[in-house]
Amino acid sequence: MSVSLAHTASRIFSLFISSTNRSAHPRLRLFTYAELYRKGDSCCLLEDGKLVVITNIIRSGREVVVCGNKFRSLEDFYNYPIPSSLLGIYQASSLLPQKIYFSYQSIKAKYIRLPLPDSPDKYLCLPLSHHS
Repeated sequence: MSVSLAHTASRIFSLFISSTNRSAHPRLRLFTYAELYRKGDSCCLLEDGKLVVITNIIRSGREVVVCGNKFRSLEDFYNYPIPSSLLGIYQASSLLPQKIYFSYQSIKAKYIRLPLPDSPDKYLCLPLSHHS
């Protein structure tokens, strides 16, 4: 049974914003989840299927808005024996410069992105298993 991140977060996690070492990038802390501001693990899949690299987290009163850039292209990383997208594994490329803003509740899964050696603009994006 798959439970969405938003549902799980609303039930068992505490949410707060903090800054560390006077960093310009605040962190969203969900106690059993990795922090969202590191380069490799600042990636997430939204409920609408967009894969986004998080660049900032904004808090206004009780509302938390996440800012990021989405990938233009998502492809299967492999096709045999099944397409990798069925497992949530993608090859992502061409990060768009336009920022998008979304509620943290629209995050479906946390991802890690690994640069591919054949191109500096392509990444292997894998879901973290404890997020599905």
